[in-house]
Amino acid sequence: MAELDAKYVAGYYNNQAKIGVGHMTYMDTVFVEGSSDADFFKKVIGSRYSWSGLNGKENVIEVRNDYINNRFPTNGINCYFCIDRDYDEILGATLQQDAEKALYYQMCLQGRTGGYNDLECFLFMSPIFDYTLKSKYGVKSEDVATIREEILTFAAWMGSYRVANRIWQAKCGKSEFCCNLDPNDTIVDEKEYGRHEVNPAFLFQENLAKIKKGRFVVDWSKFERKMESLIKSNYSYEFVVDEAHKIQDTLKSADKETLINYCRGHDITYLTCAMLRNYSSNFRNLNRHDVEDAMENWPLSSEGVTARSKEYMEQFQMIKELMV
Repeated sequence: MAELDAKYVAGYYNNQAKIGVGHMTYMDTVFVEGSSDADFFKKVIGSRYSWSGLNGKENVIEVRNDYINNRFPTNGINCYFCIDRDYDEILGATLQQDAEKALYYQMCLQGRTGGYNDLECFLFMSPIFDYTLKSKYGVKSEDVATIREEILTFAAWMGSYRVANRIWQAKCGKSEFCCNLDPNDTIVDEKEYGRHEVNPAFLFQENLAKIKKGRFVVDWSKFERKMESLIKSNYSYEFVVDEAHKIQDTLKSADKETLINYCRGHDITYLTCAMLRNYSSNFRNLNRHDVEDAMENWPLSSEGVTARSKEYMEQFQMIKELMV
């Protein structure tokens, strides 16, 4: 877990904002996983709150537990804590204790049901994705739907191995399907290098995936054989692959809203970046964070996109309750 400055974390009760000449007042504070989440929700919900990214889900939960246990004084300030659902619902993970107390699964309709695993998954499925590709990157309207379909299928299949691996983790306490990222992969940045769960970058790195005529071509069988050579335990390998195949059987006939439940937002933006690099040589230096920033900072002046997106977002429990 990332290090936290105790004074910074406790500082929510000192957070002040000027709301009029010579007048100071304390503000309620919303803690989210990252600074980009904070920027996005401030844009959507407004600056009536102070928004703070805590660099990870575990940090948000830890600070929230401290808040509930009154380890930090509040001076009457309300604090709210918002986390991604990730695969918690699919895996049947135990709900956070006292989940109703100041904790939100931020892109969900109620509790952690409905909606999306994370912010990027929502943006990808919303009109904001279409707007970004067409207005920011000049993608032809007729190509956007194909690009979304290709990314959704790839990311969901990747997610089947992620979920299967986490089922194994819950069973034995360790992860088996881990990959090293290539330091020469410029779509991601240095802080992402090291051992990770399986990821699309690994498939491109090992020439198991490529883009041909605007479509992803992925050899999943070869990927499995590659993973078998990297995993010491045949039992754990067979367990994860069998579980992934069970999931894939259900995904073959699944609709888009089911497929997106198996997707990870950063996989989606990685694949979007890969597609854009292939689409035009103008984007050869594009990285994943550029794509995420472009989607998260779509202009509010795009009235049609903004109206449709906000109308849907207002159904999310977190946004609905914080906008009251």
